[in-house]
Amino acid sequence: MFLVRDRESKRYLGIFAATDSADLWDMVDEHDDPADYEWAEIELGGFIFENPRPLLDPTPDDEVDPTIEWDGPFPNAKLMTNEMMHRELYSDDLEWTRFDFADVGDGLIARIKERLRREEEAQSGASNDNPTWQ
Repeated sequence: MFLVRDRESKRYLGIFAATDSADLWDMVDEHDDPADYEWAEIELGGFIFENPRPLLDPTPDDEVDPTIEWDGPFPNAKLMTNEMMHRELYSDDLEWTRFDFADVGDGLIARIKERLRREEEAQSGASNDNPTWQ
């Protein structure tokens, strides 16, 4: 899991479950520019809903009434941390990292260019590993 916060204000955006920092970038990018944020990996811990524990609120049927505003799956829910998460959040040992392409600028465009470069390298490497014999 990853804890994400604004680099300047240190206000938290959220906690995300992602396979790597590239997937995390995509999730943060849905809400704001990842170049403005930093992340730290959280090893253990959880959140517990306070009583009354909520039920999963169903999504509204947009086809029936597209004007209905949805407050998310757990509207008005309050969360507490368990002891392990509390230690993680308040630890001075968290290592905060800027997103990989934050220094490059252009965010997603820089990631796309980097992915294309890697694919070209992989293809040229594969071509060199398997020469065609004539």
